Amino acid sequence: MKKSITLWLASGLLCLFILLTFLVQVIDVKTIGPQGSAIGFATFNLFIFKLTGVHLLIYHITDWMGLIPIAIAFIFAFMGLIQWTTRRSLIRVDCSIRLLGIFYLILIAIYLFFEMVIINRRPILIDGYLEASYPSSHVLMVLCLMGSANMAIRKQTIHRILKVIFIVFSDLVMILTLVGRIVSGVHWATDIIAGVLFASSWLLYYKHMIQ
Repeated sequence: MKKSITLWLASGLLCLFILLTFLVQVIDVKTIGPQGSAIGFATFNLFIFKLTGVHLLIYHITDWMGLIPIAIAFIFAFMGLIQWTTRRSLIRVDCSIRLLGIFYLILIAIYLFFEMVIINRRPILIDGYLEASYPSSHVLMVLCLMGSANMAIRKQTIHRILKVIFIVFSDLVMILTLVGRIVSGVHWATDIIAGVLFASSWLLYYKHMIQ
C-alpha cells in the first residue's frame, strides 16, 4: 500500500510539472525579460523578482555548492564499480546503487533536453548571455542528486552515526541551494517551482523502486 501511495504521488507531481510547463507558455505571457524575452505568469514572476532583487554573490555560492552533489554522485558510481568488480556481476551490485546509475543517466538526458528545448530564459544576463532557465536545472540536479544519495545511503551497511551525518548534510545542501537560488534572482519563480516539482517526482519514483 505504501509503495502504491509513493507511486501515485510521484505521478501526480509529474503531471503538475507537465501542466505548469504548458500553462507557463500560455497564461499572462509578456515580454518582461532581457532582450525582449517573453515570460508566462509575468505578473507573478515579476513581483517575486522585484521582491528578491538580484544577488550575484549568492548565485556564485550556490553554483560552487553544485559541485558537492556531483562529487557525491561520483562516489556512489565508484562504490558501484567496486561492487561490480569484487562481486564479478552487475546483478550482485546493491539494487539501490544499480538504480542510482540509471537515475543519473536519466537526469543527464533531462538536463540536455531542457537545454535544447527552451521554455523560459533567465531574468538577467549571465556573462552577457541569456541562458535557458526552465526548469531551474541547478535546483533540479542538486535536489535529485542529494535526495537520491540521501535515500541510497540508508540502504548501505555503514555506521548509523555516519548515515545521520550524511543525511543532515545532504538536507542542508538542498535547503541552502533552494533558498539561495530563490533569493539570488537568477531564475523566475516558476522556473524554481518547476525544478522542485520535477525533482520531487523523480525522487519519489526512485524511492518507489528501492522500497
